[in-house]
Amino acid sequence: MERPIIQINTLYSLPNEKFLHETLRPILKGLNNHFIIILQSTLHDKNIALFNLSDLDKKRKLIKVLNSDLLLKNSLANMVIGFFTDSELNFYLENKKEVNKRINALIQQRILSQIEEFE
Repeated sequence: MERPIIQINTLYSLPNEKFLHETLRPILKGLNNHFIIILQSTLHDKNIALFNLSDLDKKRKLIKVLNSDLLLKNSLANMVIGFFTDSELNFYLENKKEVNKRINALIQQRILSQIEEFE
């Protein structure tokens, strides 16, 4: 996968913010379809139907699945980590707790913003 380019000025950004904009957001954008497909498959495997629910209830159900299914949560995060360069991986290892929080929050935000994909 070639990383999409996201134009954001990070000249005066803190290291964590720079990593977010230059590394995480482009990788997440590139993996977006994979996230949707994997979550749809997980919902199917767990017999979770969303088609009769309101958007709010769909979001609640998706949040519950994303937060409670540790295998899914770790799989999605590890997909992102797998695209790190060596220097990005070193930054990740030095800031693992914060970066993992960001990865999970960004994945959840990306999925919830595409609720129409889960009909």
